[in-house]
Amino acid sequence: MKKLILPIDGTKRSLQTATWVMNTYSTEEVEIVIVMVADSMDELRYQQEYNSAAQYMITTLKRNCGVLKEKGYQVSFEALFGDPGKEICDYAKENKADIIVMTKSTKENWFDTIGSVTTYVVKYAKCPVMIIPENK
Repeated sequence: MKKLILPIDGTKRSLQTATWVMNTYSTEEVEIVIVMVADSMDELRYQQEYNSAAQYMITTLKRNCGVLKEKGYQVSFEALFGDPGKEICDYAKENKADIIVMTKSTKENWFDTIGSVTTYVVKYAKCPVMIIPENK
């Protein structure tokens, strides 16, 4: 079974990865970990806020990506804190991901570029990275 990491930032664009996975893999082929990364915070100093932010992120992920579970996929959710690109790469490496699936972030009039987080992940990930085109 392949382990897929799907970084989601809560935008409609980033949720397109779930649709791509359902159109590409059967429920028996993949284990999916959906991650959301928020800015760093001092975990010890702000423990209550940290726990609240992590819970909010997990709730958001479950609400937005619940269709994967409904369709029978094995799905887990992770809330991470820190630099998004670095956290995604570190998490994928530590958890022996087979592939990271993410969307590109095309800015208005920047048709040939991808977002900074996607660029970082492509450059530093130790596993393959699939970039899904943005549907407009």
